[in-house]
Amino acid sequence: MEISFDPSKGARNISERGLSFERAAELDFLHAIVLMDERATMARRLPALAGVHADGSRDLPSAAVGRITIRLSRDVVSRCRASGEGWQRRVDKALRKWRKRYSPAP
Repeated sequence: MEISFDPSKGARNISERGLSFERAAELDFLHAIVLMDERATMARRLPALAGVHADGSRDLPSAAVGRITIRLSRDVVSRCRASGEGWQRRVDKALRKWRKRYSPAP
């Protein structure tokens, strides 16, 4: 099987997970044991808990979220990303808190 990938993403995968994409070509897909990820299924069974995070916050509806480009210091982004899954949500929460405190009411 031939696999192509972005070399920079491959390098990041090695540093984050210790696994190169080249190793995927060695996998015996015919005899592999595949397990279903039950997390998505559980969210469907318990819709009230879907989008609820450990800190009690909830995901915003997709209509309320937009993709933008913002320039931030590399060290700030690095530390935010290092905080783990949900880092963008936490940055959003911090910016909302700042806006409430320092911005005049609309």
